[in-house]
Amino acid sequence: MRLLCDAIVIEKTQNNYSASVPDLPRRIASRQVLQAWRNRFARMELLRRFCGDKAQTVEDEFIACLEREDHRSLATVHCCVAGKPRLR
Repeated sequence: MRLLCDAIVIEKTQNNYSASVPDLPRRIASRQVLQAWRNRFARMELLRRFCGDKAQTVEDEFIACLEREDHRSLATVHCCVAGKPRLR
């Protein structure tokens, strides 16, 4: 990663939870999050091929987990935006 340092424009990490809180907040995923996951599944052709005729079941069960009252988000979002170095 050291070689790319000059090209990195933005680097950010955001935790959606706090490791110091023993009882993490429980909440159903938002409509936007659910739709984003449905859109991702629609693009996952390799997953569909791997799962075969069970692909829709995998998606439905995953979405159902996000819709549960006891759903917890333990995600950490990593974002790195890089730019191509300009030739001088």
